[in-house]
Amino acid sequence: MNKQVQVHASLFLVALIYGSNYSIAKEVMPAYVGPFGLIVIRVVSAALFFGIFARFVTKEKIVGRADNMRVILCGVAGIAVNQLCFLVALT
Repeated sequence: MNKQVQVHASLFLVALIYGSNYSIAKEVMPAYVGPFGLIVIRVVSAALFFGIFARFVTKEKIVGRADNMRVILCGVAGIAVNQLCFLVALT
């Protein structure tokens, strides 16, 4: 498989996941879990996935307390707050 096909397949998968986010969240939230619970599930599962992924793939590590805190802050602001606002508005 050449690089161009891999890139297009990856972009299609990302668009599929992003597009299904609305439908899945609308079905799951009112009946099974609230927006805050769904955010906790998403953030914890993403942190576990990327933590394990980083152990095996990355060669460079983030060093320094300030950089680690900045990464955590960006993760919380970029994922948790953004998705929380979206899901609260969706309910």
